[in-house]
Amino acid sequence: MARLQGTPAETFAAMAHIRPTTLERFDSLFTPERQIWSLQNLKRFHTFFVDGFDEGAGNFLEKYRKQLSEADEVLQLAAELLYVQQFFTT
Repeated sequence: MARLQGTPAETFAAMAHIRPTTLERFDSLFTPERQIWSLQNLKRFHTFFVDGFDEGAGNFLEKYRKQLSEADEVLQLAAELLYVQQFFTT
């Protein structure tokens, strides 16, 4: 696999950990053995974040916190989704 020069080896190690953990075992990236990447939780996240879209004032994180203020374990899933998303935007 080709690798982008200057990218820390830790980045590739983290990325290699994401797929088997989240998409094969549905485990949490932050708390191993806790299966939070389930279809049910992803649907609940969709309800909070997508269906609860906030067009009001504020930056992304302020709105994200507000949209997920009533979420329980979906809050951890939301944090892990944000963590994974950062690999593809940085």
